[in-house]
Amino acid sequence: MKCNFWSPYREDEANLVSSGEESRLHEDLSSSLEDLVGNFDERINSCLKNPDVNTEDIAPVQVRTQDEVMAESQTWWTLTCNFGNIQPLDFDKSAIRRRMMPALDLKERK
Repeated sequence: MKCNFWSPYREDEANLVSSGEESRLHEDLSSSLEDLVGNFDERINSCLKNPDVNTEDIAPVQVRTQDEVMAESQTWWTLTCNFGNIQPLDFDKSAIRRRMMPALDLKERK
């Protein structure tokens, strides 16, 4: 018997598992809508054993403000962390202003 490297089963066991899955899939697809709904209800009930359980004990809901989320966001921090280190521009002394003043034909303030 040959072992499949990727499967914990031997090859013949893997074939049995896959054929079992195929037959279950075929049964699910070929059954009536009523049976499908019943199977779905059974599966949901087995997953959600007690719907009256208070989820606050399991996973309490945490209301977070936008500021808290942004404070913890690495992306937001990366985008905004260096803006405070930039010196404000003095438009009165800039080369752009010197070039724009003649084009706009504005008078200098006195």
